[in-house]
Amino acid sequence: MFSLSAKDFATPVASVQMLAYNHGPYIERAVEGVLAQKTEFPFELVIGEDCSTDATRQIALAYEKKYPGSVRVVTSERNVGMHRNALRVQEACRGRFLAFCEADDYWHDPSKLQTQVAFLERHSDYGLAHCNYDSFEVSTSRRRKDAIPCSSSLQDDQGYLEILLRKRRVLTLTVCVRSELLRKVVSEQAECSDEQWPMGDTQRWLEISRLTQLKYFPLSMATHNFLSESASQSRDPAKAFRFTERAGQLILHYLEKYPVPAAADQLIRARICLEVLAAAHQAGDNSKAAFWMEELRNTSTRLPFEAYLYSLRTQGPLGEFAVKSVIWTLSRSRGIKERLFRVWQMAAG
Repeated sequence: MFSLSAKDFATPVASVQMLAYNHGPYIERAVEGVLAQKTEFPFELVIGEDCSTDATRQIALAYEKKYPGSVRVVTSERNVGMHRNALRVQEACRGRFLAFCEADDYWHDPSKLQTQVAFLERHSDYGLAHCNYDSFEVSTSRRRKDAIPCSSSLQDDQGYLEILLRKRRVLTLTVCVRSELLRKVVSEQAECSDEQWPMGDTQRWLEISRLTQLKYFPLSMATHNFLSESASQSRDPAKAFRFTERAGQLILHYLEKYPVPAAADQLIRARICLEVLAAAHQAGDNSKAAFWMEELRNTSTRLPFEAYLYSLRTQGPLGEFAVKSVIWTLSRSRGIKERLFRVWQMAAG
């Protein structure tokens, strides 16, 4: 079995892409999770270090020095941003297969890379493999095992629709993809490199799912560290709203680019509108909330109850008091589903 402790590798069969920016507290565990992989083929780790202000670069370079030729660091004198960092690392990767592990996450299963690459080697009609994962909340040290619920009903040739419906969850650190296929969508589809979108991977998985089958392994092989501040989440309601809105607009864009059946389209649009509406209320942006409320009205024939609560809240102090009164009354009733109650609480702030 190969591991990165072996020297004098031939051209790697697989590359592992790791983007790193101010990930000093986490990068060692991320790298060690890759180093621990046991495979029947040579592989490499390519770290894209984007001019961190902490010890991230020093740690990455130390691994490069310890494992020359197997661990490589791609960096520069100036910060280039997430999108350009991803593109330059992707171009530096030499393997026929490309797996991902951001420097603030890690793989906890040493068989992950072997499992996914071996499957793709045997099944030429599949272009991407992904797996289940654990979610670890860093601030509370709480681990949620197998974060993706049972997905036995997935259809491998329906990945595009399943991703949009959230029946299929493709988290970047769980992915292994054919490098040639990834390069194809990045070069041919503008969304995959357009910096107007704050996320960089959702559009890639959507584009790839249009071209090939996707394989899901229900086994949890990786751990996603849930941080209070990251590119996709923030404690600042205004920042969180901006990301949520752009993420929602990206999905709406894809509904126009590659249409889905009418019933699914309506369901997806309504969900997006409600999520962005909730984020707007959390940010206290009444004008945006009013806009997304109107979008929801145009999308859905029946508005969810929580949407009315959000709408009430825009009516000033009296409206907010009314919402909180409704929440208090409902909280004393029996049989309310916990999930819906959390949504109602969000409406009341």
